[in-house]
Amino acid sequence: MKTKSDYPFDFSLFINDHVICQRFFDEYNFKNDSISFNQAIEIISRVTQLIDDFLKSKSIDLVWTKNKINNKVLVPHEVKNDLLSVSISFKSKAVVSSIINVDKYQPKVKYNIDIRPILPLIINNIRQCLMSTELQSVNHIH
Repeated sequence: MKTKSDYPFDFSLFINDHVICQRFFDEYNFKNDSISFNQAIEIISRVTQLIDDFLKSKSIDLVWTKNKINNKVLVPHEVKNDLLSVSISFKSKAVVSSIINVDKYQPKVKYNIDIRPILPLIINNIRQCLMSTELQSVNHIH
């Protein structure tokens, strides 16, 4: 059975320094010893946007559901400066991270984050970014 040290890549998500999700994974076609700056920026931009869009969608669904039931609009009551941190590591070293301020989302959404529905999409996007740069470097050689 593989352990987390057998997987070179690590995707982590935190809210206020508390772990929400952490996944270790491999990309068998990635042959480099490091990740380039451009790859890191592309990866974190895509992943951050996916998570932000997901939370926005959940908040909109919640507002519409509550509005239909109670004829009230939900407005966040207090601003606590809650931060969602996204981190990508390669070979146990942090490569890139990003911060999302989640104060704009409904408390029920930001304190019950469950990204399992989009986790395969997140990992797939990371892999696509890794492979697109791999293919570009191979094409430049030929």
